Amino acid sequence: DEAVRAEAMRRVELLTPIAKGWCTETGIEIASLAVQIHGGMGYIEETGVAQHWRDSRITTIYEGTTGIQANDLVGRKLIRDKGSAARALLDGMAAECQALAEGPLAADAAMLADGVGQAGRAIDRVLAAAAGEDQRLPFAGAVPLLHLMGVLLGGRVLLQSAAAAVESGNSSGDRGEAIGLLRFYLAHCLPQVAAQAVAATHGAAVVFALPAEAL
Repeated sequence: DEAVRAEAMRRVELLTPIAKGWCTETGIEIASLAVQIHGGMGYIEETGVAQHWRDSRITTIYEGTTGIQANDLVGRKLIRDKGSAARALLDGMAAECQALAEGPLAADAAMLADGVGQAGRAIDRVLAAAAGEDQRLPFAGAVPLLHLMGVLLGGRVLLQSAAAAVESGNSSGDRGEAIGLLRFYLAHCLPQVAAQAVAATHGAAVVFALPAEAL
């Protein structure tokens, strides 16, 4: 079906810069924490962990830097279709959260649903700016917007995993692990959505207030 095929392609195109940009940046952070865990020995070649950091660092540069991916997300994906693919993605996430509104994951789904709402409002603001209010804003806040979407989608995957573990009737240990990981993520990572939304929608003014020589 051509309509289904076209919709699937829009979803792929939307997710590609988010997956590339957010996952590689997250990989660097994880590798850096691994160095930290090993202390001084992590910084030298004693453990080999420093090589993982060096290897991960290039991934944000290969196939388009994070800044390029973020500008692709804003310019060629959000603005080009006036946010249609992004809203469809967010609507699907909201529906998934609503389906879990009763049961053991109700509070977790509500937290993710709040993040979905924040993302939707940020995208609306970016699109309004692109339509003429301030056409520089979407690109000045592109990287925070990409990170916002990555963090939100990471939470979605973990919520889906926890819901599958509950539904499958797996052992209590498996369910506890999936739910525990989800709740750790919601408490420690999901709050980044609110912070990145502010940077994505209000950060442009301070960027362009700086004189060129300060940059």
